[in-house]
Amino acid sequence: MYALIPLLVILVGVTAFGLFLVLTEYKPEAEEDSIVIRKSKFPQLQEPITLTTYNIGYACLDRDSDFFMDGGTATTRITYERTLDNLIGITHQLQDLDSDIFCLQEVDTAGSRSNNINELEHMATELFDYNVYFAYDYRAKWVPFPIFHPLGSAHSGLAVMSKYRLLSSKRIALDGQELFPRSLFLPKRCMVVNELALAGSKKLYIVNTHLSAYDKDGLLRRRQFNDIIRYCSELYDGRSNYVIITGDFNLLMDDAKRTEDDPAWVDVMPQSLHDSKFKVVYDKTQPSVRSLDKPYIKDINFETYIDGFLVSPNIDVVDVTTHDFQYRFSDHNPSTLTFRLK
Repeated sequence: MYALIPLLVILVGVTAFGLFLVLTEYKPEAEEDSIVIRKSKFPQLQEPITLTTYNIGYACLDRDSDFFMDGGTATTRITYERTLDNLIGITHQLQDLDSDIFCLQEVDTAGSRSNNINELEHMATELFDYNVYFAYDYRAKWVPFPIFHPLGSAHSGLAVMSKYRLLSSKRIALDGQELFPRSLFLPKRCMVVNELALAGSKKLYIVNTHLSAYDKDGLLRRRQFNDIIRYCSELYDGRSNYVIITGDFNLLMDDAKRTEDDPAWVDVMPQSLHDSKFKVVYDKTQPSVRSLDKPYIKDINFETYIDGFLVSPNIDVVDVTTHDFQYRFSDHNPSTLTFRLK
């Protein structure tokens, strides 16, 4: 009988931990206002406008990193000092780019996976001349994988930083969410719809998103993408407004970029894009993401194009550039769109 006591203790502990995760699961509303970090009065838009999208990889996926969910072998988190160095480097990159608007993904505010560094606060402090809004898409009390060196807690989301005033910023939940129990450990996918002030009656919407990466056969990210296209087509409303969708789509920006060497997670954009009026805009000469199965070595790691822009027909594209930063501080390279309003 006494021999069963340790087993019972373990069983009670596992049950209590599971119940804790269920009771504390992050369950955002279908629509919520973004969190206002800083809101100031700035001048109206001056054209041309520059918009940069950048998945910063929570400042922990630098060029020397791999990731277990992508087939990597590293099972321990990087150090506090290395995370901070990466964050400082990313912030300097943003300052050098000096874009009018930044749409950022995987920005941590807390969590053991990024050594409890408030990355949002750091960037907002250093880029002091920007309005800053934030919406969570990931609030996991504990991610128990890998088993022997778990990722731990994660509190992360999407940030928009704008030199110009935002009239509103809303977090909108997407169709195609993970089911239980995966929902306890993975992000709650969303888009953040940001409305910028214009002089006339039209509106400019900048939509920031980060779609699923580890869904089987890309089924969830297709549903998420279709939801975005449906919603943004209504925003566009037959040339009534200007709309740009940007972020980490985890979908190829162009079917022509598909190769025989693509990993299983690589997928193309659904038919809903081709049925819509939105145009794909990305830098065809420079990949935006690398594989995380091994630390980065140029011409060795797999690279492809999943970060970019979908623009409504009344957006005049002046230039698009993906910046070849050699994945120094993140597993993504930032992409910048320069545009005018027709």
